[in-house]
Amino acid sequence: AITIVGVVINGEQVKNGAGRHGYYLEKPEIIEELKWHAFSQIQLYICTALIKTSLCLFLIRIVNKKYLTRLLYALIVAMIVVNLAVVIALVTQCRPLEKVWDVRVKGQCWKVEVLKVFAWIAGSEL
Repeated sequence: AITIVGVVINGEQVKNGAGRHGYYLEKPEIIEELKWHAFSQIQLYICTALIKTSLCLFLIRIVNKKYLTRLLYALIVAMIVVNLAVVIALVTQCRPLEKVWDVRVKGQCWKVEVLKVFAWIAGSEL
């Protein structure tokens, strides 16, 4: 189901200019593509957590050592917590959310450095 959501999001991105040079896009197309790109990031982190969890669950079935099983369960918890934190950060980074993809919208966003920290943490876990 989450893959179908990803396909729909990617289709909307391409329909609105993803893959084409920004020079050839109109302003409304750029804003619409950036909106769908923001949604794709949320879907990406959810899928990443699910795939890594699935891999850990597979490994749990084939390892015989109790300490490895515990380690894998700890990794599952860590991955879910980190990816959930990133999804929450993506959804709450700007108020209103539309400001993420449309700079004309009045509102406030977190500093870029804060978002970089979330990206580094998400990229470094397992």
